[in-house]
Amino acid sequence: MQLFQINRGKFVSTNEEYRIDYVSYNGGASEWIISRKNSTDKYFTALTSAPTITDAKAKYFEIVKAVA
Repeated sequence: MQLFQINRGKFVSTNEEYRIDYVSYNGGASEWIISRKNSTDKYFTALTSAPTITDAKAKYFEIVKAVA
């Protein structure tokens, strides 16, 4: 399932079920959070994270492949 870039820090899957968000924390740390819509379809639940967008995309495609 393809990802579309919404802005510099957000990617969304074609069906809008998954997303990857860039999050920075106090102290300079940051990571990319991969999340999926929960059963209410209102909120997202974090599944995993990655230090780079390349790693995050790889993890995303592993998750999507496992669910399919």
